[in-house]
Amino acid sequence: MLFVLAGGSVLAQEVSGSMGGSILDPSGAAVPNVKITITNTARNQVVRTVKTDNTGTYSAPLIPVGIYSMKVEANGLLSALEELAETVQSLDRIQCDFQTDGRVCITDHAAAVQLYRIAQEAVTNALKHSQAKRIELTLRRESDCLELTIRDDGVGISEPLPEGAGMGLQTLRYRASLIGAQLEIQGSINSGTRVSCTVPYQTVSK
Repeated sequence: MLFVLAGGSVLAQEVSGSMGGSILDPSGAAVPNVKITITNTARNQVVRTVKTDNTGTYSAPLIPVGIYSMKVEANGLLSALEELAETVQSLDRIQCDFQTDGRVCITDHAAAVQLYRIAQEAVTNALKHSQAKRIELTLRRESDCLELTIRDDGVGISEPLPEGAGMGLQTLRYRASLIGAQLEIQGSINSGTRVSCTVPYQTVSK
């Protein structure tokens, strides 16, 4: 992407402006933790690197007048899940941890976005409904599959779940279907809930 930043002449000071906006995925949902590199094309010099926040918004103030290119790249599902856990952890009543086995390499951005949204939706459901004191997020490679698991120690759910149970659960199933993943929801009363999403590894490491 190419941008022109213009301004009027001001004596004895450098004119500058700002860049900002939002990064959205194809469904229109905001994408957090995306790295944005702003480069002055005339000088071929990187002048600013910023990241989107949890609402997918970024801001780069005090950019000198000029012509710039902008490179947008995902900063990785692992770092996004870690940031999600840290955000939940900041809530007084919740302990939230993220673990990975170090064998995960995700290069497909669309799949990474859907996996993040699944984790985010599952965590949101736990915060709203489970009365949990602890939430665990796990991302690991199992043979030729990648497994994302969100587990809480809350009040649990009754099984089997009805096919149309809850808008949040329907959203989870829909997002899993977009990347050819298998979604499993397990739980029992007073024993917490476990949401697992399993996807072929080749799908996320194209």
